[in-house]
Amino acid sequence: MPTGLAAAGTSGNATTLTWNASSVPGNGVVTAYAIFEDGHQIASVAGTTYTAANLAADTIYTFAVAALDAAGSSADTSPISVHTTPALQPPVVPPDNGAAAWSANTVYTAGMTATENGVTYKANWWTQGNDPAHNNGVVGTGQPWTIVATADASHNVPTVPTGLAAAGTSSSATTLTWNASSVPGNGLVTGYAIFENGRQIASVAGTAYTAANLVADTTYAFAVAALDAAGSSAETSPISVHTAPSPPTGPVTPSSAAREFSPYIDMAMPADANLSAISAASGIHNFTLAFVLSSGSGAPAPSATTRSPTAPRSCRRCRRSRRRAATSRSRSAAPPGRRLR
Repeated sequence: MPTGLAAAGTSGNATTLTWNASSVPGNGVVTAYAIFEDGHQIASVAGTTYTAANLAADTIYTFAVAALDAAGSSADTSPISVHTTPALQPPVVPPDNGAAAWSANTVYTAGMTATENGVTYKANWWTQGNDPAHNNGVVGTGQPWTIVATADASHNVPTVPTGLAAAGTSSSATTLTWNASSVPGNGLVTGYAIFENGRQIASVAGTAYTAANLVADTTYAFAVAALDAAGSSAETSPISVHTAPSPPTGPVTPSSAAREFSPYIDMAMPADANLSAISAASGIHNFTLAFVLSSGSGAPAPSATTRSPTAPRSCRRCRRSRRRAATSRSRSAAPPGRRLR
């Protein structure tokens, strides 16, 4: 197992991992190292350093490393926690910065700006109808708008949402709920950003969100942040959600059907065999007895079907009558053997 795993040079979107080389007992050769981010393998490298990029700002990640050779993999190292730095705050500029007020009917292309509630936004690509107050983030988060300036540096961001919880978790989805945030000074919360494993996956106006397309029997971390015209609150402490295992495929066999019995049991029995004990031990209540003349001088006696002594009285009388008939046929012969089928 590698030792000395550490992170250095951490920025808002990357960190560099280093570790000590592993060895293989018996002069084997380490062929590579597997890199794990939040429990999922993200890369393999031949050396003892790796730079994890495309990380989200102000987010905590866990990293681990395992050594590989021709026979397989070592155990993972104990994971280390890495917190990326916060995103750079936009510069404060005067309200009149030349940007027009945002309009839902206007088409914006990459680089164009618009203002809303004293905040200036820059379009990251072609967009129309996407309210920048609800659809903004730093470059790389997948949002069509990025905040580039605020008119009032003292404008307050919302409080952190509270009460984040998950319910109705299945093998592929879970529903998140939380308490509404507020903005000091009678400001307005414009939405909530949803984070899955440290990455923003959606923004909503209300206080509930269903995360879908999850993998069965897998642990996820979810967090929420409140948004307003000035930006975003800090994220909630993440909660852990484990999806249910995949449902079984194919028909379900009842437990009783799983018990299998041979349809024919050929077993020689002594004359004093206890059918009641055999029935209790095997769970079989219907028997077919074949009486065979031991001298071989005649045809076998007819088979007789009988039930265990716990069967209804009428069935036991039928059994006794059959046994009398069979005994009368073989009385002149040597004592019969009995065969159980």
